[in-house]
Amino acid sequence: MAEALQDFELSSLHFDARLLLFGGILIVIAGLCVWLGGLRWLGPIAASISALAGLIGVYAFTAAGPALVILPALAGALAAFAKKPVIVMSGAVTAAVVACLFFASPNLRAEPGNGPSRPTDALGLAETVAALKSEIVLWGDMLFNALRRSSAAVWMVGPIVALATIAAAFFLTRLVLAATCASLGTLLIFLGMTMLLLHKGARPITYMHGRAPFFGLIVLAMIGFGAVSQLLLCPARAHKSHKKAKGKGDS
Repeated sequence: MAEALQDFELSSLHFDARLLLFGGILIVIAGLCVWLGGLRWLGPIAASISALAGLIGVYAFTAAGPALVILPALAGALAAFAKKPVIVMSGAVTAAVVACLFFASPNLRAEPGNGPSRPTDALGLAETVAALKSEIVLWGDMLFNALRRSSAAVWMVGPIVALATIAAAFFLTRLVLAATCASLGTLLIFLGMTMLLLHKGARPITYMHGRAPFFGLIVLAMIGFGAVSQLLLCPARAHKSHKKAKGKGDS
């Protein structure tokens, strides 16, 4: 796994600098908004998640064309009217993937000669996107192969965590929504900062991998702080309506 991370960092030295710089800045800003204000912007967040999922699906499984615009736009528009289920499902999927990565990590390794070739010249924007697509496919194959080498108990971890998250949402809806938004925001912040550091030629991925317990505690602390901040700063709609009605009555 460490070797695959090092290969990716060396390949990133040839990525399009504009994508790493401006993309990293935008992702950090979006992450901060989702991390601390997710409950206030559930609609735009759900629409963005669905549009991104639709874009990835179209780009991965079909040829480019009108569907590359129509399907993500349609998915985003529909998700805006089903924002809470979309956010809950996103949290369930994220929790399941993280749980699978955690328990399957001892078996997570790249197959010899199976990774993408390392670029030797500077890549353009389209070439960088293609290289990132190859990396995503590589890491997806690594996770699948790690799960295949794991026991049946590890296979069951992901579905159990996902179902537990969905079940908790029926009883603690705001808490699950806040925790999901805080988790997604934290991941975006880390992703954006990693892109900015890669743009500067640093090697943040292997650094974090070598200090995984420390950064794991930081992630948990950020998720907890973000969830509590949202619950305090973004009151429930019924509570806000009650305060408005009380204010009119007093006047």
